[in-house]
Amino acid sequence: RYDGSSSFDSAQFRITKRFRGGYMADAAYTWSDFNERVTRLNDTDPDYEQRLNDTQLTHRFVASGIWELPFGRERRFASDSNAFVNGLIGNWSISFIFNWQTGRPNLTMGNVYYDGDITKVKTKYSKDTNVPVFDTSGFYFHDAAVQTNGVDDPAKQRADQRIQLANNIRTIPTRWDGLRGQDFVNWDMSFVKALEFGRVRAQFNIELYNAFNSVFYNTPNLTPSSAEFGKVSSQNNLPRNLQIGMKMVF
Repeated sequence: RYDGSSSFDSAQFRITKRFRGGYMADAAYTWSDFNERVTRLNDTDPDYEQRLNDTQLTHRFVASGIWELPFGRERRFASDSNAFVNGLIGNWSISFIFNWQTGRPNLTMGNVYYDGDITKVKTKYSKDTNVPVFDTSGFYFHDAAVQTNGVDDPAKQRADQRIQLANNIRTIPTRWDGLRGQDFVNWDMSFVKALEFGRVRAQFNIELYNAFNSVFYNTPNLTPSSAEFGKVSSQNNLPRNLQIGMKMVF
């Protein structure tokens, strides 16, 4: 069938400081809500399930700027410096782009058992990849069938056929608002040094992508029968990338 629907609402704000006094800045913020009705929770359901689109970003903030450092000739500090000193400290500028956005609700949970309040399930990413990013205890039974000497046995819990439902009417949604990917935070920066040799002009660039080496994790394991359930095992972005370049104009 092709009678599904989706709805998108957003509020967008932007503020700009035009270049003056040796610097400029720009910042933009977007709030959005993106819902869809395109699939059924069960094949026998008369209507489509209303859920968050997997690309929905509740909050997104982007800022950028350029700053000409106030050192060297024709600048605020050391304006009377000689050619050698000016060659070291003069004509430097710094620019940056900062991105922050909330995680996407793309952690689609399969047809599994869950005994708990789904509104309380929240993802929390840490540097310890051995710790699940959300509470996994509600996805297992805790009765005698999965215990050894009266204590929950993780191996028995994961092998329990009751947690992987096959033929049943599903009652929990496929996507939960609190079950989201990691927030994305990234800084890109560049340092530029301008040089002049008579009629020859040169520009020395140092560029840092993911300047602070932030780690953005891949989707965690979403299979309760796996010992890695709820854990992340790989990185989704590139580590810090340093590039150095030179440009000459004559």
